[in-house]
Amino acid sequence: MQTNSQFDWLGKDWIKMKKQLIMLCTSYSDLLFDGEYTNQKTISSQQYEAYRNALLNDVVTRIKKDKIALWQEAVALFAHFERLYEPVNQDLMSMKNNGSVSIQQILGRRLMFYFEDARREIVSYEIDETPAKINTWERLNRLSRKLAIETDTANRCTEAHFEALLNKIREQYAKDYNYPHKLTSIRAFFFKHCDCCHELVLQTQQTELEAYSSENMRLQLEDVLFDGLTVERLYDCLSRLSPEELELLDVAFKLGLQPVRYLSDKAYMKEKAYSPSQYRHAKRVALEKLAALFEKTNYI
Repeated sequence: MQTNSQFDWLGKDWIKMKKQLIMLCTSYSDLLFDGEYTNQKTISSQQYEAYRNALLNDVVTRIKKDKIALWQEAVALFAHFERLYEPVNQDLMSMKNNGSVSIQQILGRRLMFYFEDARREIVSYEIDETPAKINTWERLNRLSRKLAIETDTANRCTEAHFEALLNKIREQYAKDYNYPHKLTSIRAFFFKHCDCCHELVLQTQQTELEAYSSENMRLQLEDVLFDGLTVERLYDCLSRLSPEELELLDVAFKLGLQPVRYLSDKAYMKEKAYSPSQYRHAKRVALEKLAALFEKTNYI
C-alpha cells in the first residue's frame, strides 16, 4: 500500500513508533490519579487534560532531538485523543476492584486500540480510502502472507493465490464479514493496496484496466449501500431461499456462494431447460422473495 508520506505507516516505522508511544503514555499515568487508582472512581476532565498536555510537551521535546523524524509524525495521532477519555474511565469503573490489574495494563490496552484507529485515519486521508477498508485489507494481507508461507507461494498476485485465499476464508471465517467473501473483492483489494499487484495492473492492457476500474467503482457503491452487519443479514436471508432459488441467484449475479457448476447464464439455462423468458421470470420471482425476506427482517 502506497502513501503520500515517506513514513511507513504499515511497516517498521509504525511498529517502532507504536511501541515507544505506549511506553511514553503509560509512563505519565500518575497524572491521572490522586493516589491509589483502585480507590478513585473516575478520572476528572482536568486530570485528563493535564495528562494530554504533558504527553504533547514531551513529544515536542523529542521532535527537537529526533534525527530520523519519527516523533514529528506522532503529533497527528493525538488529534482526537479525547476519544480515549471515556473508554479508560469505563475500564477503571469495571476493574477498580481487581487488584491484579494495573493502570499501565488498562492504559496499554486502550492505547493500542486508539493509536491503531488513529493511524488508519491518517492513512485513509493519504490514500483516499475508508479506515474500515484499510482494516479489512490489513486482515486480508496478514492472512495472505500466512497462507503464502504455508503453501510456499512466492508470488501472491496470482489468481491461484486469490482463489486459495477465498477458500481459506470460507473454511475458517465463513461468518466473519471483516474479510471479503468474493473473489472479485479479494482481487480488487490486492490490485488497489498491494504494491506488487499495483505494478502488475499498470502493465496490463487498457481493457483490463477499465474492467478493474469498473469493479472498483462497483465495490465503492456496495460500501455506500451496505455496511458489514447489513451484508451479514443479507446473506442470512439468501440462506433462507430454496436451494433452487439460491442457485439461480448465485449464477445470475455471480455471488460466489456455492462451488461453480455453471460458467455462464446460458449454461445454466441449457441445463435447466429454461427459455430466456422463463429464466428472467424465475430470477424475478427469486429476487422478489429475497426482497420480502429482507424487508420482513426490518434491517434497513
